[in-house]
Amino acid sequence: MSKGNNLVIVLEGFYTIVFSAIIVAQNAEIETKKQEIETKEQKIEESFKEYSDMKGKIYEGLLNEFQHDVGRWNAVLSKEDLSIKFFMDENSPKVMFKPGVGRQTDYYDELIQDFCPRYYSVINPMIESSLITEIKVEGHTSSEWTGGGREGESYYLNLGLSQDRAKNVMESCLRSIEASRGNEYVPFRKKMTASGVAFSKIILDSSGSENAGASRRVEFKIITSFDDNLRSIR
Repeated sequence: MSKGNNLVIVLEGFYTIVFSAIIVAQNAEIETKKQEIETKEQKIEESFKEYSDMKGKIYEGLLNEFQHDVGRWNAVLSKEDLSIKFFMDENSPKVMFKPGVGRQTDYYDELIQDFCPRYYSVINPMIESSLITEIKVEGHTSSEWTGGGREGESYYLNLGLSQDRAKNVMESCLRSIEASRGNEYVPFRKKMTASGVAFSKIILDSSGSENAGASRRVEFKIITSFDDNLRSIR
């Protein structure tokens, strides 16, 4: 056998070893990535189960506590987002806010002082969980009220009004909890925020038009880390 043939054989053997090593390395890398993906999927499943369990406990707790109250309060408890929505029936003597006024009526202030300590008692056992990132009081208006401002200013006037309402409701809420719980309520307070969104989230009726009465509302919402992650994905 010639030296040239020997060289070819040697080179073929060398390249076979190299290619085999490359394939082994690639397979090892693929297996590592596969294990990483499986680990991430397992963590996601565990997180989702923890979230679902906590969400179920909170909803059941809120339902047991308030199922006999929401009707008389003109409120709705939502299982989907763990919110309690208080609607402003301005045709009722039990009105929450007078048109254009940021401070709640005496009736609604008493309602909040009844509601909040009980709301706290349901949520507080889980408040230090990293899953609960925020307890939000959210103020909403309809697009009807213009505040007597110039054309184009309506949204900003409603934004200020809804913010004032959310802030005043939150303050009344926290004071009612502090009165019965003292400093024990601080972890809850640290996660509570107030925000006004004007008429950016109006409610529509079956015809697709704004339901002004339903749009005027105050919502108590529980925001979780799972919700935050979903928003970042979207």
